[in-house]
Amino acid sequence: MLTKEEFNTVEENPQITDISLKMLLDFYKEYLVPYKCIMCLENGCEIELEFPLERFPHLVGIEQVARHSMGTRRFYEEFKDMNGVEGVENEEITLRSLRQLSKNKFNSNKDKIVFFFLLSKIVKISNGDIIVEYNSTQRPYIQDTNYLIYEESHKAIGHLGLKYSEDSRMYYPNTFLVERKTINTDGLSIILADGNNLLGVVSCKLLLKE
Repeated sequence: MLTKEEFNTVEENPQITDISLKMLLDFYKEYLVPYKCIMCLENGCEIELEFPLERFPHLVGIEQVARHSMGTRRFYEEFKDMNGVEGVENEEITLRSLRQLSKNKFNSNKDKIVFFFLLSKIVKISNGDIIVEYNSTQRPYIQDTNYLIYEESHKAIGHLGLKYSEDSRMYYPNTFLVERKTINTDGLSIILADGNNLLGVVSCKLLLKE
């Protein structure tokens, strides 16, 4: 079983048998939650991005599997936000238990798990990199996303959707999408969808939160 340190340094997606939800939570808490990413774009906009702990169940796909397989009340009580975090922390929610809830939905969300290591690489944006101002109507389920930042591996592209919060006046991750690269597809259909605007990054800082 991989440790969070080993998972942070992998270059390709590991086998799911080498991953646990508890390790993914520890990885998220170690390499994302303590940091704030500040990006300045060529159009003059500034993006301040933070990673709230309660976003973990949604980003890794726990909520989606649970929502597909059970009623709304139990779904919100056990799998959403900090309840989901605590369930993973206590190992009451595991990959095995998610698979038992809905094998089909689990399999359709599996790429979120095995490519979750891309998140710590996505936020290491450099000057001159491109982010996506998301305006496409081709994927209704992510239309509330303001921006996409992404990272490419040999087998897939991981996309992190950013949404602005009026309460915190910062952006937070509202979705994590993985598009596989194959012989017939380059994995760019989300990025290059009609209506999107590609913007250059002028500067970027990854800072420890105070």
